Amino acid sequence: MLNVVENTAKRWPPNSALGPSGRLLPQMSDSLPDIESEHYFHTMNGDFFPCYTSVSHCETDILRLFKTLYDVPITISPNIFFGLNLQWANFDLQDNYHRYVISFHTEYIDHNWVIRQAQHVYPKTVVLISEFAIAPNPAWPDNIIFIQQRTLHKQLTISEKAHGVNRNITVPQYKFSSLSFRVSQYKIFITAFLLKHVPKDEMILTFHNQRLGPVASWPDNIHALQELTLDIPPTFINFDDQFNQSKNTPVANANWSCAPYQNALVNLTNESYHYSTSMIGNHTIVLPGPYFTEKTFKPLLAGRPFVFVNQFESIKELQTLGFDTNFGFSHDYDHDAGDFGRIARIFETVMQINNTPIKELFDSSIDAVTHNINHITSGNLSSACEELNRQQHSLLIAQCT
Repeated sequence: MLNVVENTAKRWPPNSALGPSGRLLPQMSDSLPDIESEHYFHTMNGDFFPCYTSVSHCETDILRLFKTLYDVPITISPNIFFGLNLQWANFDLQDNYHRYVISFHTEYIDHNWVIRQAQHVYPKTVVLISEFAIAPNPAWPDNIIFIQQRTLHKQLTISEKAHGVNRNITVPQYKFSSLSFRVSQYKIFITAFLLKHVPKDEMILTFHNQRLGPVASWPDNIHALQELTLDIPPTFINFDDQFNQSKNTPVANANWSCAPYQNALVNLTNESYHYSTSMIGNHTIVLPGPYFTEKTFKPLLAGRPFVFVNQFESIKELQTLGFDTNFGFSHDYDHDAGDFGRIARIFETVMQINNTPIKELFDSSIDAVTHNINHITSGNLSSACEELNRQQHSLLIAQCT
């Protein structure tokens, strides 16, 4: 049985300069350099890709971004609307197009907006391109065509060019690291659990308690939370964290050269969007995912094992792409689509790690984390993603031209 909570955190003020991840939304760039350029991420004003629409940008810009994202050229029809790499759009689709192509990559899918727009232009086709394999369910209007195109390899390539990788992986001082800037449900839960069960001299922990948007509520009868103190003030342990909203841009955030990744072993990822189950209308659905950001990129580039505090099947997706997640501790939590059941299993994994000596954890994970760095830098990750993407290129071209 799936645990269901109405996810109010997915709603965001339409005029906000921030996404629900709390990150600054990118400004649109007038020109798009080659993704292999070392200056690519500077042109993107700190994000991995810009956001272009048929209303804001010319055909040449749309074509170039489409090629950057999906590695295929297309011929644009003036009857097709494009909204590529949308960032929590605050506009409605105009009904004077024959078809609509929209995509989400560096911010999570605003599924409420997508559903409203598909209903608004019905029965015209809406092509939704995203990182995810999205299963049809009653909440999605039947005029939506789903196409999966991963850009994880491109985002990690940009992160590697900006910050490098760790080629000198050593046993650190601390066992855990957990960083939380913007408050979310799971960040409250994991921080409270660490504070109760992990000695302070074994972890780096920050909890800024920044409430930049609504936080989803939860029932009072969740057993795993019963003995936790969930009202947490700003808390900083073994790290003078100077992070603030002005620094909250994706490429800059991928910098792993700091104590939580250099001087701590197991990272709790505390991803931006952890909800896997929700109610949309009268339907209980499993939300699209897993969604990865620089919070996942940092332990990968730093050569550290991690516990996903994220949507379910995050481990499964990384394994599909060729990563090694055999860190020496359980990932059973990854199979649970219920948000409250999954956090209880995450707690169990944290306790398993807590009861294991740090040297044993290091020795158990070193082969996997070394493989992961090599997987990124060798181009093998890119090859894996490109091969999976090619499987839908025929559909992509047919629907976008």
